[in-house]
Amino acid sequence: MSHYDYANLLGQAWGRVFPKKQFPTMPAIQPRDHALRALFDYLAMVEWRHEGAVPGSTVAFTIPRANMLEEKADDMTTLTLPCLVADPKRGSHVDDQPPLGPPIVWENTYDGTTVLVEVGLYKETFSLEVWASTRVARRAILAGLDIAMSPTESYAGVRFTLPNYYGVACWFGLDSTSRIEDAQISSRRRYATCEVELWVPVVFRVPIGFFEPRMLVKVNNPEATEREWANVSMEILARDE
Repeated sequence: MSHYDYANLLGQAWGRVFPKKQFPTMPAIQPRDHALRALFDYLAMVEWRHEGAVPGSTVAFTIPRANMLEEKADDMTTLTLPCLVADPKRGSHVDDQPPLGPPIVWENTYDGTTVLVEVGLYKETFSLEVWASTRVARRAILAGLDIAMSPTESYAGVRFTLPNYYGVACWFGLDSTSRIEDAQISSRRRYATCEVELWVPVVFRVPIGFFEPRMLVKVNNPEATEREWANVSMEILARDE
C-alpha cells in the first residue's frame, strides 16, 4: 500500500509506467540539510587567523567540522568553542509553474532508468551563529566569512554541487553580520550572528519507461522490387515528418 494508490488522488501518480516500476521513496532529509552540510564541510577547511600577542602578528586556527551544527544543540551551554550554529528560519518554496500545471522534468536521465523532477526552488535566510571564547577569535571568524563566502570570480556568494543530492547545485550569500554583547561575556562566550541566504532546488527521482515505436508495413505485391520498397519507406517517413 502506498499514498500513490489513494483512490481520490487526481492525476496520474509518478511511477505508473509500463512495465511497472517502484514508486519514488520519501527522502530522509530536506534539500536545505544537504546544502548546509556542504557549507559546513567547506568552512571546516578554512584556516582562520586572529591577531597575535605581538603587534602585527597573526595566529592560525580552524573550526572542527564536529563544532558546526545544522540546527541548535539541545543544550547550547555545552558547545565546544569556537563553533558555528545554523539557526533555522522560515523557508519558502518558489514554484514558477501554475498551480494546475505540471512540474519541471529535467531533460537528462539521472541513472538511465529515472529522471529528476523539480517541484520548486527552496529559499531561506537563516542566522549563522558564530561562537568563540575571545573577542579576537570572533573578529577573525567574521572577517574570514567575508572572504570565504565569495571564493570565486565566477559567482557572487558561494555555490556547491551536492553529490548526495543528485549532484544539483546550491547557493549561499552573506547578507549581514551583528556582534552580540550580553551576560554570557562573563562566561567567556562571545557570539555574533550572520544572516545567510540559501537557494537550492527541490527535486526527486521518478522512474521512466522508454517508448520505442515500431511500424509494420504490408504491401499487396509480394514481388515488389527494392526500389518499390524504398518508395514505400520514403512515403512513411514523409508522413511521419
